Amino acid sequence: MAGEASRMIVFRSGKKKDRLPFRMPTRSRFFGISWSRWVLIATGFLVAVIVINQYFFCPQYNFTEPRPFTGKHWYNPYEDIDTLRRFKCNFHAHSRAWMGLTNGNGSEQEVWDRYASLNYDVHCISNYHCISRFNDTAQNYLSAYEHGYNIKKNHYLLLNYRQVSFRDYPLPQTAHNKQHLIALLQPAHDELLAINHPSLRHAFSERDLALLSGYQGMEVLRSRHTHSYREWDAALSAGKPAFLLANDDLHDVHDAGDIGLNCTFVFAPALTASDLVQALRTGRSYGLRIGGSGQETFEDKQRKARAGLPALKSLLLRGDSLTLELSEPASEIRFIGQGGIQRARHQGVSATYVLDTNDTYVRAHIIFPDSSVMLLNPVFRYNQEPLLRQLPSINPGKTWLMRICGVLLLIIYLAATVMLAYRLNIRQNKI
Repeated sequence: MAGEASRMIVFRSGKKKDRLPFRMPTRSRFFGISWSRWVLIATGFLVAVIVINQYFFCPQYNFTEPRPFTGKHWYNPYEDIDTLRRFKCNFHAHSRAWMGLTNGNGSEQEVWDRYASLNYDVHCISNYHCISRFNDTAQNYLSAYEHGYNIKKNHYLLLNYRQVSFRDYPLPQTAHNKQHLIALLQPAHDELLAINHPSLRHAFSERDLALLSGYQGMEVLRSRHTHSYREWDAALSAGKPAFLLANDDLHDVHDAGDIGLNCTFVFAPALTASDLVQALRTGRSYGLRIGGSGQETFEDKQRKARAGLPALKSLLLRGDSLTLELSEPASEIRFIGQGGIQRARHQGVSATYVLDTNDTYVRAHIIFPDSSVMLLNPVFRYNQEPLLRQLPSINPGKTWLMRICGVLLLIIYLAATVMLAYRLNIRQNKI
């Protein structure tokens, strides 16, 4: 009791109720700031680091103004294709992964078996940041994963990669953020980097796609209703040799309405990963959205797969005449050119388009009576190297200026936050 009394302040009134305990420093404070406020400071600082890392520490690129394809030569990806060596593929499908934390329902075995029963020769499992090794000894195995864990769904499809990268920018991305990720994910000669569903959540604007370079493919057809025609034409109109992919983007293998919607037909000498990737990198493929009402059962889709799908027989360029031949009549054959503008329209089992001096690229968009849609890769002008995909250079001055500004902002933020917390504690102690 004596010890306790010695720690009491007695006011002049001498009343017992006026005796208050003397506030001694406690272990719950560090530099005069409570640990709870230190936690808030650290959390805020972490958020600031994420924001500043994305918008200030990212390299700044020297983007050149978009230029259309030019040259006296025409590149035709379908020249000398072997129609007997055509493989039906789906490169984008999800199974259950990461202990069920990501969006994927069904086992890898179920995904593999269901696509096989729909006569797909290649059916990749492309989970988020995870390379599936299921059936990796099979001849038609092709490794794949989907890259991206950000708000706007800026996602990429990586084919035949050996390792996974976890680098990303989680907040809405600038063109510099997107270009930096493309640079970090640059593929080897036997790998392919494609932009996934660019129109989804407006992840990639038409302006973005006119500036970005370094990727080889673009997922133009996805699921039942999503397509990226405008985004693809924006890239092509800017002289970017981006070849299409058509995928299901399957997330539930048990849902008949989620599977067997799209496919990419690839002309390759053999059903091997390297041959498939090389064919995709050079545009020897076409995409097909499989027609239907959307109410088909899985058995209906199996019967349709066995009956056969519309096919490309040839696309020949002789002089200035581009001649297309199909396996069955189309209700509409559109030839699309610079700016996504329709240059001509035909119908039937074949069509010819005469190239104009103003044409920079021409692609075919074909609609069949059963509502199937076939997209062909473009023929386009070039002078020396038709498939050049050169990365833009980094602007060192602007990059370092942005990084210095970012460091200063972090220092100012941390100093101001600590000072504010310290003053709040002093004010609280006086009350």
